[in-house]
Amino acid sequence: MLDCSEFAYLGRNSPPIQGSAGPDDVLIEFAIASVDAAVHNREAVRHYRVKDRVQPVDPIALSPRDFVDEWLTQPWNEGASWTAGSIEGWHQELHSEHVSGDFHPTMHCKTPDLWQVGISLKNTDT
Repeated sequence: MLDCSEFAYLGRNSPPIQGSAGPDDVLIEFAIASVDAAVHNREAVRHYRVKDRVQPVDPIALSPRDFVDEWLTQPWNEGASWTAGSIEGWHQELHSEHVSGDFHPTMHCKTPDLWQVGISLKNTDT
C-alpha cells in the first residue's frame, strides 16, 4: 500500500529508526539531512492513516523549522495539502532536491499556532 524509500542518518541515535503501528495508523521517526546548513540532521516523522488507502496525516513535522524543511524538499503534490492559499509558484521557485540555507530565529506570533520561520536559501542544484 505504501511504496517509498528515504535515506536515514544512522549516526548516534539509538535506535536510529523508531516506529509504531496501530489498527489504522503507522508512525515512523528517523533522522534525515536538514536544509539548515548549520545542522547536520533533524528528526523526521512519517505518520500515515491506513484505511482503504494509505494517507499522510499530522504531524507532518515536529517543529516549525522542520515543517519548512519538509515543505521545501517535498514535491508540490505532497506539500500542497499542508498550505493555505495558492502558493504553488513559490514552491516551484524555492523547491530543490539539494536546497540548503541558514534558518533565522523562529518567532511565535501573537495568534495561537502561528509561527514565523525565516531562512536564507542557497540553491545548490548543479
